[in-house]
Amino acid sequence: MPARTGIGSGGKCHNPGIPQAGYGKSTFVSQWLNDTGVKNAWLSLERADSDLPQFLAYVIAAIQTVFPDSCQEISACLQMASVPSPQELAGVLGNDLDQVDSRFALPLDDYHHLGASTTG
Repeated sequence: MPARTGIGSGGKCHNPGIPQAGYGKSTFVSQWLNDTGVKNAWLSLERADSDLPQFLAYVIAAIQTVFPDSCQEISACLQMASVPSPQELAGVLGNDLDQVDSRFALPLDDYHHLGASTTG
């Protein structure tokens, strides 16, 4: 499994292809994480989560289930009256994640919903 996921292979990610719904992807990843003991912050997504500030708030909340004191700067940015640009948010999130003292996985379940039309 590590060779297919990129975890444990120098941090590089590899997408072996995305099967359709019902093929057991979530079950497989969940079982693998359980079997390997990899720290993880699971996030299930919906179409409405395409809004960047909302998406980031959910990402932060998921990460904080594993590392409660993490992501303080990005959290503060999302509370501002005028949310910074996506580029600025990416930089702040990257800096916050650099402060996390342990490797972890962040499975984004149903990622395909992001950017999908909310009317279909």
